[in-house]
Amino acid sequence: MTVFSHSGGGFLAGKQVFPVDYESEVSQRLVEASHSGDLKSAFECIADPFVDVNFIAAVCLKSRTTEIVTHDESADEVRIEYEEFRTDVTALFLAAHAGNLALVRKLLAYTGLPVPKLGLMRNQNKSTAQVIMDGFSIKCGETLKSVGANVNQKLFRGFATTAAVREGHLDILEILLKAGASQPACEEALLEASRLGHARLAELLMGSDMIRPHVAVHALVTACCRGFLDVVDTLLKCGVDANATDRVLLKSSKPSLHTNADCTPLVAVIVSRQVSIVHHLLQIGARTDIKVGLGAWSWDSNTGEEFKVGAGLAEPYPVAWCAVEYFEASGAILHKLLQRFSPNATIHGRALIHHAILCGNVGAVDVLLHCGANSELPVKTTRGIEFRPLHMAARIGLDSIVQRLIDARCDLNSRTESGETAAMICAKFRRAECLRLSPLPVQISV
Repeated sequence: MTVFSHSGGGFLAGKQVFPVDYESEVSQRLVEASHSGDLKSAFECIADPFVDVNFIAAVCLKSRTTEIVTHDESADEVRIEYEEFRTDVTALFLAAHAGNLALVRKLLAYTGLPVPKLGLMRNQNKSTAQVIMDGFSIKCGETLKSVGANVNQKLFRGFATTAAVREGHLDILEILLKAGASQPACEEALLEASRLGHARLAELLMGSDMIRPHVAVHALVTACCRGFLDVVDTLLKCGVDANATDRVLLKSSKPSLHTNADCTPLVAVIVSRQVSIVHHLLQIGARTDIKVGLGAWSWDSNTGEEFKVGAGLAEPYPVAWCAVEYFEASGAILHKLLQRFSPNATIHGRALIHHAILCGNVGAVDVLLHCGANSELPVKTTRGIEFRPLHMAARIGLDSIVQRLIDARCDLNSRTESGETAAMICAKFRRAECLRLSPLPVQISV
């Protein structure tokens, strides 16, 4: 409603008038009261027949944000911080954000009052009734507002359900769901719960029957990557498919990876190195007979030559190979997978130990040797070229891995198809650090 006023005490024809948007003014006060937590002022504004409970205004809002911190060979860490910035809000959004249960109930229960729809000139000397009697148009009995606050109004920071989940307000979320939260509002709230680790809120949302299967899978993969075991367990108990595929952003610092990929929860959690989640997924029967294209190394099956093509660009390989390339420091993930894989199984003439050497991962070599990997297993090409793990490590110059293979009693005098020993390869490629290892220099055959 727009009210006109002027500088004089009474209404005078011909005088300039200034419009005052009373509806916006009282609605703005409602938002400000909701932001400050002033219930008395907020209730007074709600009682005003001209208030718009869905009015959008900008305020400085302090809310939770998350950041994923990757570590070289350790589990990804979720860092939760509070950030303050100016954004659009409604009174309901603010109440849900702050956990103000009384205000949320009041806003949702608001039904408006049967008041006239006025288009009038109000002055200081006449009441509304007198103005009406003077002939201003009015449609009596019309309701200015017919429903309460819109629970499905989406803002830049999401729905009211999103705000409630973000700050962990279970009681608020229950009320919003009963008030008729829509499918988009419920699904966005579920994804927020999976990002922040709110298992009880995720369970409540899954019980709403408003979550589509692909959204539930995305929430599962998100929770897996972040290491929220309680959320993962909750979603699996609610019937989410642990073997479904979802497109997700995968990140790793070693090797460097930042790409969107279609993968199962198991693959995503191997890359993010969440040991407890891997164990849980394997216990409930997650499939391991799948391949994923996340490798950074490719090789020529004819010549045996290796190429670093960049993470995610190599040929697909089984999940055990993924666990070698994205090795977790304790070795628990790879060790668990080797209970389902033979460490000596080959792909295009290469086994897991060859891939571990190619990736330069000493820890993975240790786990593989401990689990029965053959330290003498040769790389075989279609042209008959053969070389052993020791030759490969010597050529690349990985002295730590050379020492591991020596400790595993590999044959120091073994030769490649061209007749070269490990010591000769070290000399050829000037790998002095490998030549210094005992007993490599003295056990050679010339």
